[in-house]
Amino acid sequence: ITIKGNPTKWGKKATITATISDTLSGVKSKQYSLDNKTWQDYTSAIVLTKNGTVYFKATDNAGNVKTANVKVTKVDATAPAIAIKGNPTKWGKSAKITATFSDALSGVKSKQYSLDGKTWKSYSSGVSVTKNGTVYFKATDNAGNVKTTSVKVTKIDTSSPTIKVTGNPTKWTKSATLTATFSDTGSGIAKKEYSLDGEKWSSYTKALTVKANGTYYFRATDKAGNVRTSSVEVTRVGNGDNTNDTWKNAKLISASSVSGWVGAGDLADYYKFSVKKNASLKFTPDATALSAIKNGDLKISCLTSSGKNVSLVWDSAETYLASSKLAAGSYILGVTDPNKDKVGFNYKIAIAK
Repeated sequence: ITIKGNPTKWGKKATITATISDTLSGVKSKQYSLDNKTWQDYTSAIVLTKNGTVYFKATDNAGNVKTANVKVTKVDATAPAIAIKGNPTKWGKSAKITATFSDALSGVKSKQYSLDGKTWKSYSSGVSVTKNGTVYFKATDNAGNVKTTSVKVTKIDTSSPTIKVTGNPTKWTKSATLTATFSDTGSGIAKKEYSLDGEKWSSYTKALTVKANGTYYFRATDKAGNVRTSSVEVTRVGNGDNTNDTWKNAKLISASSVSGWVGAGDLADYYKFSVKKNASLKFTPDATALSAIKNGDLKISCLTSSGKNVSLVWDSAETYLASSKLAAGSYILGVTDPNKDKVGFNYKIAIAK
């Protein structure tokens, strides 16, 4: 019995053939077995799809019996295995997908990955992805068996949220309501914040009411950690009353003192008052107004009913302006912001009669 076909290299199958001959009485029967127990007539090549031993038996016409066998060890019809890890279950900006390739028989010959299922690249140590999609892996063993598997990544978000702010006034008003709308089409909004200075942040839970001009900041953070900051500059908020903005409609001072404000939205205040006997006038600005007066950004003037200028002088500490020699008569006091500053100035007027 001469046996051929036992592979020396890995393959998906093996074709075993036996040449059986007898030079004297001749061959009476040819048989084979895959377990050395159950025998079948041998008529053609034996095709194996798994490793094992093939037994052959020949009997000649004289009753002589010959057995032979071959142990096949290079058959692998099983595809490799691929285990995938790293597909995130929580939102993030990126992911690293790793694959473990194994083959218990012939061993893994090549490892590959693809981002489109068409173009394949050699796999070495993980695939970094920065957008959602499907990552494909392919393993080929030394017998030529191929295994392909994939994983669908759905938890990556690299886009920042969007912020839309409404309510910034285009006309002068005493206050404004800024409403921020936060949106994120990917992972969703995780945190909403606002700031009055761009440094200290507070949670945004409702529309922001502002009573002063300035820059207001809004910040959104999505569940993947992407951050968007937006700002709006408010320039049309003022605390003035806009009722005594000219000499002609000066407001009558009936009390001994009055408080006022000028600045953005209310650039001038005028007051009229009368004294029946000698009196004194005291104009006390806040710190911002005090600096503005000295810099020429805020102008204080006092006139008699005939248009004569009344001199106002600083006190020794330069904290207020005053006139201590007001004769009986009528006067008009003007507080104006000639430079149209975006800030506001508070002041107090006191008349001692």
